[in-house]
Amino acid sequence: MARECDGSAGYSVNDRHDFGADFQLTLLTADAETAADADAAGVQRIGVDLDLRGKADRQPASENRISGHTVQDLRRIRDAVRTAELFVRINPLHAGTAEEIDLVLEAGAHWVMLPFFRQASEVEQFIRLLRGRGRAAILIETSTALLRIRQILAVSGIAEVTFGFNDLRHDFHVRSHFEVLGSPLIDSAAKEVVRRDLPLSMGGVARPDDAHAPMPVELVYAQYPRLRATGAWIARSFLRQATTHSFLADDVQRLRQRLSWWAGQSAEDLERARAELLLRAEMI
Repeated sequence: MARECDGSAGYSVNDRHDFGADFQLTLLTADAETAADADAAGVQRIGVDLDLRGKADRQPASENRISGHTVQDLRRIRDAVRTAELFVRINPLHAGTAEEIDLVLEAGAHWVMLPFFRQASEVEQFIRLLRGRGRAAILIETSTALLRIRQILAVSGIAEVTFGFNDLRHDFHVRSHFEVLGSPLIDSAAKEVVRRDLPLSMGGVARPDDAHAPMPVELVYAQYPRLRATGAWIARSFLRQATTHSFLADDVQRLRQRLSWWAGQSAEDLERARAELLLRAEMI
């Protein structure tokens, strides 16, 4: 793993390879063939997105990201992959959460993620319902949860923390989720996660040469070592040109190489990338 960094310097040259190689990639898909290709390409976590309840109300119709995935999709993916761990984002807490957790665990889930919560008591309830039968991931995507980050991270049993910038953008009423990514609020929250020695995942990564991305992908890549993040979801756009297994494997390898390159840059270089990201975010 890349060595710890106190924020005054970047990761050392000797850590460049390790940062990208160890970076945890997660793909959400209902397609078993895509899952198999991603598994062979070295994507460590593959699964489905069951988050549906209330999502249409909190996201504009023009960018609504309701997946339509099912538990049966997870079973098909389970049968298609060989080495990747199975990952599921469930619904926010509701009367049927216990049954939902039981279903995804029965289908083979290794990781279960709780989205859209506001306080530590919700995380405590989620972990009680999980009962140690899978690894508990939490998705911080409300401004209230960000404000209460210390209380939330004090809950025992959290295995990973993810920042979800799209819903945070709406909650903060700003135009671009890149503005949230580059904000000092995320700096502070990321430090709290690292201080607790918890893995930090955030946002989604595009292909290294994605010319259609709303932000130059290199500026986004730079934020992962800057914030000492250890993982990310693969953006939906990543698969646009990955028409074959070899294409996807090549893209994943190049992504890892670029992350390692950025991990070897100085703190000043990473800060310049953040400043440019914020400047461009104002123009989106």
